Amino acid sequence: MFGRKSGTYLAWKKLGQYYAALPDQAEVANLGSSVSKADFDFSLWDTEGVCLAGEPQTLYYDEQMLRQFSEKIRKGANIYICLFFFSFLVEFYEADRANYKYYFFLDRNRIQGYHRGKELLLKNFPCLLDASLAKEEIRTFLKSCLDMFGKRKKLTGETETIPAREADREAAKRWICLWNREFGWDADPKLTEEQMRTADRVFEIVERLVEYCREKGFKPVIVLAPVSRHMKELLPHETIQTCFWQYIERLTDQGCEMADLYHSGLFPDETYFEDALKLSGKGKRVFNEYLGKGEGRQCTDIH
Repeated sequence: MFGRKSGTYLAWKKLGQYYAALPDQAEVANLGSSVSKADFDFSLWDTEGVCLAGEPQTLYYDEQMLRQFSEKIRKGANIYICLFFFSFLVEFYEADRANYKYYFFLDRNRIQGYHRGKELLLKNFPCLLDASLAKEEIRTFLKSCLDMFGKRKKLTGETETIPAREADREAAKRWICLWNREFGWDADPKLTEEQMRTADRVFEIVERLVEYCREKGFKPVIVLAPVSRHMKELLPHETIQTCFWQYIERLTDQGCEMADLYHSGLFPDETYFEDALKLSGKGKRVFNEYLGKGEGRQCTDIH
């Protein structure tokens, strides 16, 4: 109990086990946040790859992950740095909860806001740090009890299937609303001076990442992830030009290799996407095959 059996807590422990068992001499690695973690699937590659992306994960932690686990990656490996429209606007998450998973696999000096007391609580009584873990555990327990006694309501009859195009459009709208709330925007998104200062600081992290890759003998590749057509139609393009594309142009001028799947035309319709942002199984195959060919390899089939 105490939150240690909640799905979230078990997922954190599983991450710790994954990173503790990383193979030596990995041939490729990816960094990034939720999209990178979802879209990269090295089981489709004929090579040994490690996922250093998180859900979610700031570029600060991208840098810390690469620095800590770089000895597990062979010289000459491709390091895919996956960037998204608003990557440069998030320097850190205000909620300390975003740091908790890193207590299971990162050195303490790399964890933002690290405190020995927090670590002791997290490893023994996590609910005292985050009450939602205990609530999640209780909900899971109650659900299992209801399942056991067959008292959960079962859906009967046919369920309505939403056409893929409409579902994709609605998903894109939900993402836009979420980002507007996160960044304090209204219907006409405008960047604040502080947001632009944040973007400049975060861009410096990307520059350090690229430089570190080169120092270690890795090959940094900037990945511009694809999104669906409906998402492209709804994005605030003027805002994104200021907080994203201008920085991508600077990286290009600095000689960074780009894997531009955003403009590639490889994902022509909504069937390639799960929710207008993350890829479907079909989209994942195209995504990983495209990057896998960059490694001189083909992907295996999705099962």
